[in-house]
Amino acid sequence: MAHRIYRRLGYADVIFLSKLIAEEEEVERTLEVLPRDPRVRVRGFRDGDEEPMLRLYEEWASGYTGPVKRDLGYWRGKLVELPRRLFGDAVKILVAERGGEVVGYAYYAVWSRAGRPVPYPRDSGTIAELVALDRRVLGTLLREVLLDMRRSGVKTFTAFTPLHPPYTDLFREFAVRRDGAVYMCNVVDQDRLLESLAPELSRRLEEAGVEMHLTLALETPYGATRLRIDGYSVGVERDGGGVDAEIVVRVAGTFVKLLHGIEDFDEALLRGDIALSPRSTSARSLTALARAMFPRARWFIWPADRW
Repeated sequence: MAHRIYRRLGYADVIFLSKLIAEEEEVERTLEVLPRDPRVRVRGFRDGDEEPMLRLYEEWASGYTGPVKRDLGYWRGKLVELPRRLFGDAVKILVAERGGEVVGYAYYAVWSRAGRPVPYPRDSGTIAELVALDRRVLGTLLREVLLDMRRSGVKTFTAFTPLHPPYTDLFREFAVRRDGAVYMCNVVDQDRLLESLAPELSRRLEEAGVEMHLTLALETPYGATRLRIDGYSVGVERDGGGVDAEIVVRVAGTFVKLLHGIEDFDEALLRGDIALSPRSTSARSLTALARAMFPRARWFIWPADRW
């Protein structure tokens, strides 16, 4: 019902969120092959760990689109105090250290420990957040989490992780299932949105080595915007005038997926969701420009940040 209401208000689906599921047999196979770092020590969370954990999260998040910007107040409130208040002893936080430095952390729950009614089977456990920059640190942390869950009688193991390496390698024995939630987006002012994105679009052009000089009309179900491309620089032109090329994105869902790096531009073009009008440039150049501005990216948002 809510999904239909949001669609009527102009929101479009960006991505249906997923989870990973495994039973005891798959976890046994996972434990056999997980990488380990013998220099890593895994311990329980202590007050004061939030600052190094936040710095680690920010560095990890720089490789993705989707992660929420967090500060210490948000972290302490939503990732420490709220889980304790809602679920009590069911929630556990582990921290990985190497040479005295925090290099990873894990949030997970064993629902039989809750000590109060919870909307989850008591023989299940959930990995809600698992962060490290190094694959072997991730493997070391995951091993400790799964062993603790197994000792506590967990039979069904659920994990929320990115569907990208190295997570897909570590969790390869787990099955991917739709979580039932969908991330949606609505563009209420396309010009202002693209103005705010202009520095990032410029960075992408420079990174891709795509340098052009033209005025581009970008038309979507949310509006029409004139973009001025000068070399690697992208800006929004609000005054009317002629254009050198036009890109028409016919489907709202395709446009929001392009914005989030979930849709591949070439696939959307072949599907007929996008039309190109090169005018004074070539179709090949216009396609290269669009690919550079809207590349495929790694998208993910942790469960704690969904609401």
